[in-house]
Amino acid sequence: MSKQHIPALYQEKKLELKEELKATEHVAITMDSWTSNQNKEYLGITAHYFRVPDYKLQSKVLSNDDLNDDPTGENIGNALLAVLTEWEIMDKISAVVTDGAAVNGAAVRHIGLKDKHAYCVGHKLNLVVKDSIADYEPVVGKVRRIANFFHHSP
Repeated sequence: MSKQHIPALYQEKKLELKEELKATEHVAITMDSWTSNQNKEYLGITAHYFRVPDYKLQSKVLSNDDLNDDPTGENIGNALLAVLTEWEIMDKISAVVTDGAAVNGAAVRHIGLKDKHAYCVGHKLNLVVKDSIADYEPVVGKVRRIANFFHHSP
């Protein structure tokens, strides 16, 4: 039963989302690659847009697929292009937001969207904070141990 209903439901929802994307002028994309515990490379791609006619911000996952190949700029670019083509939104892309990995910049350049590429400010800020905290890690560790001592005291 689920082998028929789930794919049918997916196709129905996909068609609804395609219609929604057709009605909007601009779509921003976020993408990130990640590695599973089994060392498989995945690429997640999400679309962000204002839904017409109510103009509510929407974020929809378009793809979270196995890359199958090495995570090179060319391979990631080809995977991104395939998703944008499948969803018929290549001409609507207003931004492609990624972390600062060089491979992501290469991927976006590979498919001709270099002028639409932006780095995620949240990711950059996280890196700055991590680097800053590293200097204080010995102090933070001591504070944690003291807090744990008092937390576990009767």
